[in-house]
Amino acid sequence: MPALDGRQRDWQQGESVSTRLLLLGLLPVSRHTLRIDVLDDAAMTARTEEHGGPVSVWRHRLTVEPTGPTSCRYTDEVEIGAGRLTGLVGVLASGFLRWRQHRWRQLAPVLAATTPTSARGRSSGGG
Repeated sequence: MPALDGRQRDWQQGESVSTRLLLLGLLPVSRHTLRIDVLDDAAMTARTEEHGGPVSVWRHRLTVEPTGPTSCRYTDEVEIGAGRLTGLVGVLASGFLRWRQHRWRQLAPVLAATTPTSARGRSSGGG
């Protein structure tokens, strides 16, 4: 989503953004609209309502649960509606989310190394 590249400010509940969706970062697929419905720091949960192209429904819930003093579980839950393409979109979404989980696991040690000791174990609510 090119419109989100280099974003410097925090997301706000109720905020909406519309942008081009690129496949593999290169091929324009469609316009995509994302609205932040829930941004709950205390529950460490975010929920978006999205749509674009053949996808009429993309409800995405992200949850972070502490599993220890320096570890957590990050969960993506997505409800997809794309008519006859729902199965294909679901397979593509599953692959994308698995890839993103893999990237989070690679990034986690880097983030842990750059986080001040006093901030560890405390929720910042950031994405």
